[in-house]
Amino acid sequence: MNPQDTTCVVVLGMHGGGTSLVALILHTLGVNMHPNPKAHIKNYLNYEDSGFVRMNARILHKAGGNWRNPPSLEKIASLQPELETDIISLVQSRCDSRTWGWKDPRNAITIPLYHPYLPNPRYLFITRNPNHVVRSLMSRGGKSRHAPGFWKALAQEHYQRAEAFLKEVNPPHFTFSYEDAVGNRRRQIASGIATFVGADPGLVDTALRRIRPR
Repeated sequence: MNPQDTTCVVVLGMHGGGTSLVALILHTLGVNMHPNPKAHIKNYLNYEDSGFVRMNARILHKAGGNWRNPPSLEKIASLQPELETDIISLVQSRCDSRTWGWKDPRNAITIPLYHPYLPNPRYLFITRNPNHVVRSLMSRGGKSRHAPGFWKALAQEHYQRAEAFLKEVNPPHFTFSYEDAVGNRRRQIASGIATFVGADPGLVDTALRRIRPR
């Protein structure tokens, strides 16, 4: 399939902020998320593409940080000449469906490096009350060694990076909250996602049945 004939859907957000929920909805709506069937969090599939997870980890490491210590935008941008060929190869290897995408919370930090190479990109940006993000992360065993204030500041950093990217580039994007996605507006949000990515609206009810607050 010609990559330019495909649409790429990218999920932006924060660890513990609902990105897995969005990926689940996209998967149910027929978007090819290329999930790793062995990747689980709290006993549920997180719908992450291992290829992009590894690439994101590589980007952050080369820029001198990781998702808990995000490198500056300038350091990430400086990697473009070195990583351009590998990023293009990864992207093109996923262009096997009319609509495809990937989810990894690190996207909020690394997305400026990918954007120039994505065919017809569309972005879904999910936010969550930072205090609720903290509770989610603190419940994940090994991550609890950091104080709540650390996680709250980190969530705000991820959201600010994603917001800055969307404001500067202004690509097609749909922003919503986790609270709305699992609350009284969940049908409106799921229907909005389906419309945004060009999915069959008849699949919305199936997606709604799979939504579970976490």
